[in-house]
Amino acid sequence: MAGLPYPGVMDHDRRPENLLGVVLDAYWTSLASDPLPALLLTGLLSLAGVLAVLLGHIAVDVAGRLVQALS
Repeated sequence: MAGLPYPGVMDHDRRPENLLGVVLDAYWTSLASDPLPALLLTGLLSLAGVLAVLLGHIAVDVAGRLVQALS
């Protein structure tokens, strides 16, 4: 593996042109060089997404019950 370039060096031929590309390239580079923090971040973001969806469902349910009680 001594002949492989360091994964943190960006290839100038494939430089991302937008914010999403920059974030994905940084994530992919981080995953290649040290996978544990990148995988922990992925799990944390997944958990945050699930919690946001559940809180949204709870808020809609409470609002529906409130509208039903007021009418």
